[in-house]
Amino acid sequence: MSTHICVCNRVTEDEIVSWIQRGVVTIDGLGEYCDAGTACGDCQDMLEELIEDFRTDEVTSRRAPEELIGSR
Repeated sequence: MSTHICVCNRVTEDEIVSWIQRGVVTIDGLGEYCDAGTACGDCQDMLEELIEDFRTDEVTSRRAPEELIGSR
């Protein structure tokens, strides 16, 4: 079982890492796609750390490709 990073919205580390690896590499983007960091904001430092740790070298700060919208 994956740790809840965003406790307010019950978003797990696995879910967040999955979105980062698909190209969602901003806190605002993660909030849009999985609601992480959109309530109290206490998890935003951890979200930044996960973005730095798990984004691939090819991924730059951009919105997720449109085809991912349907997989939310």
